[in-house]
Amino acid sequence: PRSTLFPYTTLFRSRRQEAEALYRRALKIRETKLGPDDPDLAISLINLGTFLDFQGNYAEAVPMIERADKIRRRVFGADHPLTAAAEISLAGVYLSVDRADDAQKLVDHAIGVLRRDLPDDHPKISEALNMLAVVHVTRREYAAAAPVMRETVQRFRRTLGVDHPDTLTAENNLAFVLVRADLASEA
Repeated sequence: PRSTLFPYTTLFRSRRQEAEALYRRALKIRETKLGPDDPDLAISLINLGTFLDFQGNYAEAVPMIERADKIRRRVFGADHPLTAAAEISLAGVYLSVDRADDAQKLVDHAIGVLRRDLPDDHPKISEALNMLAVVHVTRREYAAAAPVMRETVQRFRRTLGVDHPDTLTAENNLAFVLVRADLASEA
């Protein structure tokens, strides 16, 4: 019944409000203490921007993560793994606002940088590949998503183990992609 859910809904809402307040506090402190171009500020911008993206507050999320990406580009350069990590976050929020082409460019660049500069088993590469699969799924390009998702699953199995929750989620996502690819090929 609805009445038994109310306390949980209220608690969840209050926890989101508390979380947002903490993210905003961290951002304000970092900006005040470190300055507007410090790379550690980018961390708070990405954290709050990602939170706002999940809350559906795209008007605030997009410029926040774009700012983080600009800071990292300025401090580290375009071809640095920390900039690539910001690109992955920015790609995620771009998908939320129907900017799949922009997201694809960011993810493609990030994957190239990460594969070049990080060890093959680094989790950031798996994260970037997963985002690429999400870009393809968003565009309903299931045949393109399938091999990327397969690689993501294999990487998760190797690095996290077969029973890890992220591995199981990736396997579930692969199953979804395979079903969609099969349905699309039959259409």
